[in-house]
Amino acid sequence: MRQRVAVALSGGADSAVAALILKQGPYEVCALHLLLTDMPASLAQCEQAQALSRRLGIELHVVDLVQEFSSRVVAPFCSEYSSGRTPNPCIVCN
Repeated sequence: MRQRVAVALSGGADSAVAALILKQGPYEVCALHLLLTDMPASLAQCEQAQALSRRLGIELHVVDLVQEFSSRVVAPFCSEYSSGRTPNPCIVCN
């Protein structure tokens, strides 16, 4: 039985190549795409990830984090920035 692994699939070339390499190896690959905003560019990346997963023949799970990302990252960033501070939103995610 092949070991199952998940790969983050952004819709770009790097994650697509990573998924392909894993699939060619001893793994059963599934993909995750994190939807962080509902802006057109983000939705386009999601569509690219869906197309890539179909082309690669791997299952894709789209995780809708739009509301959580907005409330936990974007809103605090805007609040801090409007108070004259220079926040680093990446710290929240890491």
